[in-house]
Amino acid sequence: VLQHVLDEGRLESAVHAIAAHVEDGGRIVLLEAAPTVATHSCDTAIFQARTSGDYLDLFTRCGLRLIAVQGVDPAPFKIWLLPFYRRLPRIVGNSLLLIATLASLPIDGIFGRRLVDASWHKVFVLEKKGRNQV
Repeated sequence: VLQHVLDEGRLESAVHAIAAHVEDGGRIVLLEAAPTVATHSCDTAIFQARTSGDYLDLFTRCGLRLIAVQGVDPAPFKIWLLPFYRRLPRIVGNSLLLIATLASLPIDGIFGRRLVDASWHKVFVLEKKGRNQV
């Protein structure tokens, strides 16, 4: 849900709070909208897609170390549709979203974990740095 925390200060406070509940060496798994390249075409009053690099910088500032990152959805069809979705009649928008989702499934299922940079969402596996870790 970090993509719904729009204020940068509150975002960093939220990640610090999450990290505070994890023991040194403990792990956190987060799924976030984190495109590799900045795009604001899908941002709204309640959502902001930060880049994976922005998240990695944030996690480092909060004492978390990246263990692994995997992609989820490299097929671009939904991302192409979303900027226009709210302007379409509901039946048209929902139908196109269904088509985009169905067209994406085979690509996402086969290549999601391999095409990390192409994926809109990423799964971050993080470890809380211990006192002796750098």
